[in-house]
Amino acid sequence: MKVHVRKGIGNGCDNIPVCAFNARNYKHLPGEFVKPPKEFRNTPAEQRCQHCEHKYLEIRNKQRKAKGLPPVATAFEGLD
Repeated sequence: MKVHVRKGIGNGCDNIPVCAFNARNYKHLPGEFVKPPKEFRNTPAEQRCQHCEHKYLEIRNKQRKAKGLPPVATAFEGLD
């Protein structure tokens, strides 16, 4: 099973993966497979959900744009 990145903390979002935030099919995922961004980033690439990684990149670039920063090409660029 792939590891997913969680949408957020609080408000019941702790175990909702980014890739299925508006979907109804995420409830089958055990909580240990939904990680905060830092743990998700440290997971080996072959174990990460690619949909979550793509969505995380979109979210990150929206946040960077709001701060006046240029977009990044990969989800974890510059976070090491």
